[in-house]
Amino acid sequence: MSDSFDDIFELFSIAEAKEIKISDTLPSGNYPIVITRAEIKKKDDKSWLSLGCQISEGHEMSGRYKTFSLYLRNGHPNPKVCNIHAKIRQSLDKALALDRMTLENIIGRSLIVKIYTTEKEGNVYENIDRFLAE
Repeated sequence: MSDSFDDIFELFSIAEAKEIKISDTLPSGNYPIVITRAEIKKKDDKSWLSLGCQISEGHEMSGRYKTFSLYLRNGHPNPKVCNIHAKIRQSLDKALALDRMTLENIIGRSLIVKIYTTEKEGNVYENIDRFLAE
């Protein structure tokens, strides 16, 4: 039995994949979330905090899972990106109101993420404006 790759998987065209990505983008707004995963990731010359979050009950998109990335200090070759992410990270610290934030003690914490969307060359991107206390 010699199934080819195309026989086993139904692949999306580039246009179909783009539509799926656009429909997965959260519209601008405030979303109550619970942090379900937190880890530091590294690739090449970049390092970031990866937060797995689930939208909380009571919101029309409750149950939906999203991953947010925050570049660490000097975690991106572009200093402007690091400065933007430092401000977002400060809002995370303030929203969680912890004496000392660790990967372990933020899991299970509830807060609000404020999202705004941008469009560039036909692609829609969701961006974190800031985190807010619940």
